[in-house]
Amino acid sequence: MTRIDVLRESRLRRTIAALLLALLAPETLPGQDAVEAVAEEAEEALVDGVNNVNMILLNPEQVAHWVFGNQNMIQRGGIQSYRGTIADGLRLQLDLIETTTSLTEPQRTKLELAGRGDVDRFMDRYEAFARECPGGAVTQDKYVELNRKAQPLARRYRAGLHGEGSLFRKVLRSTLEAEQLARVEASQAERNRMRYQTLVKATVAMIDQKIPLTADQRKRLIDVTMSETTPPDAVVEGHYKYYAVLFQMSQIREDRIQPIFADDEWPAFKVLMQQGQMARGMIFRAGAGEFDE
Repeated sequence: MTRIDVLRESRLRRTIAALLLALLAPETLPGQDAVEAVAEEAEEALVDGVNNVNMILLNPEQVAHWVFGNQNMIQRGGIQSYRGTIADGLRLQLDLIETTTSLTEPQRTKLELAGRGDVDRFMDRYEAFARECPGGAVTQDKYVELNRKAQPLARRYRAGLHGEGSLFRKVLRSTLEAEQLARVEASQAERNRMRYQTLVKATVAMIDQKIPLTADQRKRLIDVTMSETTPPDAVVEGHYKYYAVLFQMSQIREDRIQPIFADDEWPAFKVLMQQGQMARGMIFRAGAGEFDE
């Protein structure tokens, strides 16, 4: 029971006690008007109790958790800890680019300014959303509504602030020479492919726990998934990442994937793919963006 609940219950008990006293010992009160006043207060307390049964405490840490995740970091360093993490991400982006192509000082300066612009724009959106969230107790409906409004910000944060649609990406394409840009994009595509391949292998290992596969089957399933699908637009966290790959597998033509499985294995694998399809909405909310179809 929260402190709010304790105080509310205490108030209700005191009011009911006063009402009983008024009814059983009317001589202790000035008269009927006082009895009616106590009765009215008791009714208000009861209504207040009923209306607040499903209240949920909402604090700034919870709001930040919806968007940024990692409750421990929020508690240790507050929202500023995420500003530091985002700044580190921008430096990493620039360093990765410079492992592929040398940047001139003006090029790097323009990209840094664009990246900071993305950070400022995102944090402005977050702070505007945070101001919409009242402190203290809110109804369940309001809590769910605010959580839902936080999801676009959460997806953007997980996808990275400097990806497609960002000011950083626009300035990158307008600032780099064609040859530089080609090298950078090829390097990024290869990193995405390697990350996706690692995820596909982990998903196949998970499938193997449910449907024991031979080494040849595992290899063929990895190969067909890598050749017939593309990585989601953004990184998916938690167990949703496996469902993201299962969804991708469900989009592969049946004549390309079914021959990998024995007749008695195929129905069980179809069930797993259906789970990936059913989880599509949750995958999207978890940060994967849209899928190629």
